[in-house]
Amino acid sequence: MSGHNDTNATGKKKVFQKFTTSELVIMAVIGIVFGVCGTPIVFVGRFFMTAMGSVGWIGFAAVLGWFYLAGVLGAYITRKPGAAIIAEVISGVAQILSGNPNGAIVLITTFLQGLMADAAFAVGGYRKWTMPFVCLSGASSALLGYWVDAYFFGITETTTALILGAIAVRMLSGALFGILGVAIFKAVAKSGVLRGTALDKEVRGDKARPAK
Repeated sequence: MSGHNDTNATGKKKVFQKFTTSELVIMAVIGIVFGVCGTPIVFVGRFFMTAMGSVGWIGFAAVLGWFYLAGVLGAYITRKPGAAIIAEVISGVAQILSGNPNGAIVLITTFLQGLMADAAFAVGGYRKWTMPFVCLSGASSALLGYWVDAYFFGITETTTALILGAIAVRMLSGALFGILGVAIFKAVAKSGVLRGTALDKEVRGDKARPAK
């Protein structure tokens, strides 16, 4: 499953690219870790919403960038279309298996989050991996999945100000968590644990080795 055919004879990058075994493993690990660790955050968020109502909904939105990280990082590390969706859906499965009380709805929201994270990098043709695009990916992750959550929790029946305020907070949270996550994983890549990925080749240069 080597990625050596990712470009054609003219040097143009293919739209659809195969994932290497190491990339799939890395995306799975990211999805599982962020999914399992995210479940306790959901319980805390539910507590705040129960205790504080609409204010709790906005407060919970401030930490929801955590749930967008799997998609942002999956795409940033592999730099291939569809990586964000795969990593996010794996995260959703991990959340359900680890006891997320929101149930199957998580699979819908994580798919939409991954879709929008991918779409943000697609704007740059999957060639621009700067912090502005990381922020765009993190912020965009909130745009579609938010409405599923809002409907599920009855938020769509409240004021327009609350709805727009909460989604703005989610987008800001997604951007900030994206910056933090990428900074951490760029440091991690220096150790070689992301060997064979595009991020590994960028960070380690000649030290990087292609995945088998």
